[in-house]
Amino acid sequence: MAFKIYFNKKTRHPSISLSGKEKEIWENMEMTHHPSKNDAYIDIIIISSKGRSKSYARKYIRKDKSGVKGKPYPKLKLNDTSENSIKAYLKNKKKR
Repeated sequence: MAFKIYFNKKTRHPSISLSGKEKEIWENMEMTHHPSKNDAYIDIIIISSKGRSKSYARKYIRKDKSGVKGKPYPKLKLNDTSENSIKAYLKNKKKR
């Protein structure tokens, strides 16, 4: 499962889309380059046309309406290790 990155109109940040098909509820994980001290984040690596850059995905699954989902970022992709760490987090979260 390749995660796609979209612009989130509500948070005004890129978000990793978790729900594959278009539904009424869009599940996503917010991304940022500068995390706050209190929240827990997953370290990820983004691959773009300019090269690799370090980023962070928030350990929180947002459930927004489908109208919040903006345009996709076609040139941004996640590293394989980053995808595996997000999958491991989601699998661990479902166990609880």
